[in-house]
Amino acid sequence: MFLILLMAWVLKISSHALQEEGTRPEIVRSLHEIVGNAMLGPVPGWVVLAAVALFYAGLGLATVHADKHSGELAHGEVHV
Repeated sequence: MFLILLMAWVLKISSHALQEEGTRPEIVRSLHEIVGNAMLGPVPGWVVLAAVALFYAGLGLATVHADKHSGELAHGEVHV
């Protein structure tokens, strides 16, 4: 689910159809344009990019370091 959200967000910041009116319809080609498209109101684009990167890095770490020997889905613990 989070991968789909990430792909939609990347499409939003790189698509010409979702950019401001009056701009030429081109795919974003520079980091400066990507940062500009990532802005959320008064929040600068670099802050948004950093927050998204930290979120997905934390999600990846939580996935890799998940304890597979405890919890509801551990071997032998079946709820019927």
